[in-house]
Amino acid sequence: MFLEQEGGHAALLRPYATSKQIAVGASALGWVDISRGITLLCDLFDECPVVKYIPFPAPGVCITPYYRLTRHSAQCFHDVACYDGLIKFVEIGFDEPDCMIKGKGRRATTWIRNISWGSWRKHTRVDVANISVDPRYSALLPELWNHETHKLELKKLVFLLPTLSVRNDDLLHIMAKVGGEHDKAWVIAVDMKSAVVEGLAPVSTGRYCPSTMFSPCAFPSYLNNMTQGLIILPSFSSYLMSCDLLTIISFELLVG
Repeated sequence: MFLEQEGGHAALLRPYATSKQIAVGASALGWVDISRGITLLCDLFDECPVVKYIPFPAPGVCITPYYRLTRHSAQCFHDVACYDGLIKFVEIGFDEPDCMIKGKGRRATTWIRNISWGSWRKHTRVDVANISVDPRYSALLPELWNHETHKLELKKLVFLLPTLSVRNDDLLHIMAKVGGEHDKAWVIAVDMKSAVVEGLAPVSTGRYCPSTMFSPCAFPSYLNNMTQGLIILPSFSSYLMSCDLLTIISFELLVG
């Protein structure tokens, strides 16, 4: 077995906490430390498999004692997925030191990478203030209506737990709350290429941040009736007919 690493040998000697696993193509398996990077076991079926460590491109999220759950901070703002050998990484970033305060310049940035590439490539970046929301969602999002501009403003929300699509698209699913003390939340699907909300569903999370909220799954089209309760516009409806749905599978309510 051969060993390859980026960032020097010290990168492999640091503590490593596996938070998820991903299949990368047909012959590689990755163990993800959501705060640091991916340890890949490549060429699984060869006589001499290769272990490779790939650090994440981002310098790290703003860590604050939000919900008094600092050990879950990276999971609240990072995610990794893979489609057909292409690894996707997303980070929710902030412009202000007090990064969990509403309206302080939140943004989502995605990177992509193939195993054979020497580095990550920045793919999309969307500032929350620039995301377009169809007015037909106003019934579900009355708190976000701006009576002066006659538009819904997502910048009034706190965003947590980004979840990348496992399909060949640019959808990002994310949980949004008005604030930490509110029970009400929404799962929002954003097209990162066009900066448009493609769908949303209201959920109740209680007052605490769930460390595991939802998981992307690939379902055949005959199971698309599982989207009951999700408001879907025509463009998103055609998307759901042939690809994955985001299913809310568990809530791990964490008491600080």
